[in-house]
Amino acid sequence: MRAAPLLVLALAAALPGTAATAAPAPAAPEGKKASDPEALVRFLRSFFRKSALSAKDPEAIAKRLEGVPPEDLSWVLDRLRETPEKERGPSAAAVERLVDDARIAALWSPGILRLPDAAKRLADASDPVRCALLADASRLEDPEPATRLALASTAGTAVPVRLRAVETLGDLASWGGDPARILPALAKALEDPSPAVRDLALERLADLADPSALDWALAHAGEPAAEEAEVRGRAGSRCPGDRAVELINRASRTTTPVDPEAFRALPEADRKEYLDGCRAWRASVRGNPLRDGGEGPFDPVPKTVSTVVDPKQSPTATLRWWSEVDRAQFRLDLDEFEVAAATRLDFVATFRLVVIASGQRQGDWEAFSRGLRCGMRHRLPRKGFGLIETAIQPLLDGRWKVWVRAYESR
Repeated sequence: MRAAPLLVLALAAALPGTAATAAPAPAAPEGKKASDPEALVRFLRSFFRKSALSAKDPEAIAKRLEGVPPEDLSWVLDRLRETPEKERGPSAAAVERLVDDARIAALWSPGILRLPDAAKRLADASDPVRCALLADASRLEDPEPATRLALASTAGTAVPVRLRAVETLGDLASWGGDPARILPALAKALEDPSPAVRDLALERLADLADPSALDWALAHAGEPAAEEAEVRGRAGSRCPGDRAVELINRASRTTTPVDPEAFRALPEADRKEYLDGCRAWRASVRGNPLRDGGEGPFDPVPKTVSTVVDPKQSPTATLRWWSEVDRAQFRLDLDEFEVAAATRLDFVATFRLVVIASGQRQGDWEAFSRGLRCGMRHRLPRKGFGLIETAIQPLLDGRWKVWVRAYESR
């Protein structure tokens, strides 16, 4: 019989506007000035009874909300929503939307508000919605919202979401994201309990020519763990141990590549002997064999240039940069350019590119790319001149952004 009062208290705590829900305002972090959330609530409620917000009201509210921590904004929003109905006016909902937008911007950076229905989609934790949100956020020119979302989604979420987070981080690394945050997160994904996530992280790190991919491959080649998963609209088995063997074949440029299944079937002593030889080769190689290939070595820091293409006007692009090593001006012309949806979340690009060097050293060369997944890098090396990597970003507004990284020969 004593359960009834407890149940009453629990229901009272759940009702908006009751004393039980009036949680104390968050304390200010040590060393930071308090934002006084209670005074902020009173300020914002003063706008509720207006028939409509004036042209200057949103600016005044935004100025007052500037710099307020997201946890304080969440508390303020809860208090505003607890306002009794009789005290709410025609502008209450508009004020609450401004506070919610400020809260979202503080958490995920202001660029997130460029996504349609950002608040509604962020509140939906279902796997398909979160995957679509990650894909769309990566198509903003500002990489910060997608970076924060992807980093937050690499742990504690379902496998499909973690796969999309890894895919997004790989894309952002080619689209102007911060490598100091992205590459460590991708390397950490190599420790994910899901073989499919580990496999995709290895694939994306290898595409970026990150040395951690080869180091991991040398330690885990031939491991049998595999998992059925859907990646880029196709379901199939993902085995990071097999990809590790293929990556070693590619990096070492062996004339007799080892088949992953045949490698796994070898006696343990033979596998160890083979990998010991590969590790000895890796220790003796200077530079980055994943990037250098047979045409390097290349400078590890590229010159990065980009441009935005409006396909409605002209589906072509021209980018230029100067090479101190070659004392030459480089020009890259991109035409026969097309971007198309490959799946609901992924795009592919087809293009022809021509590179022309003019100066003390002269030369020109061209290449075609067909069906390259947007976010992956097209490699065009030329011994003695350098390596050019091209990636295409399909922007959310329908335009295409071309990213070019030029690595000079050493």
